[in-house]
Amino acid sequence: MAEEFDEQTSQQSGMPNEHPGGSGSKGAGGARETDDRTSERVENNPGSGDGRASGVASKTVFALNRFVNSLRRNPGLSLASLNLVLALAVFLILDPFGWIRTGYQNAEPLLRVQVASVDALEIRGTQSDFQIRREDALARPEKETEAGAPPPTRESEILEATQGFRWKLHSAKYDFDADARRIARLLYSLEQSRKYYELDWQGSGASGSPEALATLKKYGLDQPLKLGIVLDSGQRKEILIGRSSIRGNESYVLVDDNIYLVQENLRRDLGSGDPEYFRNRQIMPMISRRDVKSLMATFRNPGAAGMRNVELAQAGGDWRMLAPSVGPVRETEMNLLIDDLLEIRAQEFLEEIPAGLDRRDAMKLEIVFTRSMGNPETLKLEILGKKSYDTYLFRLPDGTLFEGSSLYLEKLFQPEQALLQTEEPQTMDFPMQ
Repeated sequence: MAEEFDEQTSQQSGMPNEHPGGSGSKGAGGARETDDRTSERVENNPGSGDGRASGVASKTVFALNRFVNSLRRNPGLSLASLNLVLALAVFLILDPFGWIRTGYQNAEPLLRVQVASVDALEIRGTQSDFQIRREDALARPEKETEAGAPPPTRESEILEATQGFRWKLHSAKYDFDADARRIARLLYSLEQSRKYYELDWQGSGASGSPEALATLKKYGLDQPLKLGIVLDSGQRKEILIGRSSIRGNESYVLVDDNIYLVQENLRRDLGSGDPEYFRNRQIMPMISRRDVKSLMATFRNPGAAGMRNVELAQAGGDWRMLAPSVGPVRETEMNLLIDDLLEIRAQEFLEEIPAGLDRRDAMKLEIVFTRSMGNPETLKLEILGKKSYDTYLFRLPDGTLFEGSSLYLEKLFQPEQALLQTEEPQTMDFPMQ
């Protein structure tokens, strides 16, 4: 009776009646008999698999085979199907209606605060421990807004607010001004990082379990960069940054006992915990073009290099060349030169002058400027030589060596051809006979 019941059950379910070998109510003989019946069904119906699940898989494979064969017989249908698949892929990648981005952008950010409320940033890693503090406010030139200009972006707003303060980096080894641009970039990235893609994590309550430790190690959170944001209200928020994703533009973070994948490379924006990353790169004063009053370039060996010293001065809003020739200069070219000089930033700090430096373009540069209702000030900058077509080695009066980029500094090498305004040749109109 048991055998008949087993056989009926097996037939009704469509599944073979499995028994562990050598055990069970039917014993080894019953198991062999069942296996024989199962083998017989498989042989009689190849592709049916082991039961209902295998049958569904077989039907799916059969349907796919029919579809592929129909595509082979009909090249037009094949091409149309390929175009449809490609169009769908492009649609999902571009996300024209913002369905994917909207969900992420509407999620809660890791940090959204006013720059003026940030008292300090604390960065700790396996080999670093330093703090960046907000100091006194700085006088900034009035920003001119052109009529019809688009509204400022959120990133530019954060940069503008950050540059309104002096920032100092303190550690056991370092003590220097911090770079406002890189601080602004970090704050912007934190605001753009959203708590949207939450990953499986047992929480700190199970942090000692092997599974939890494996999860932390998987995302680089076993040895994270720890970022602490201290607000002037005394509130403190901590974010643990793990490794970057394979694509490099995403990060794994641990916040409020939850792990998220955020679409910003926060480890990059923290300089991987290196204090030198936040060293101030701002060389020129925070002034506008109209604050510059004069410019003088003195070449180290003008005779040997075939160059002559240059002197330019502004009077009544118009620039004139005083040396090597005298005359008005082209306004557009002069504006490009001044804007370029004011944008010089330290790309890399050096300890010594590299060997083999091309010193033919070496010169001393003096820029006289005035702040709002202030006395004239002079910025002195020494150009030691050229490293590439737009990269120079600079030295400040305190001996600081750095590499910087300038596209228009070379206008001072041939100032008359590059800057001096020349009269337009007059043309004579002759009446047509």
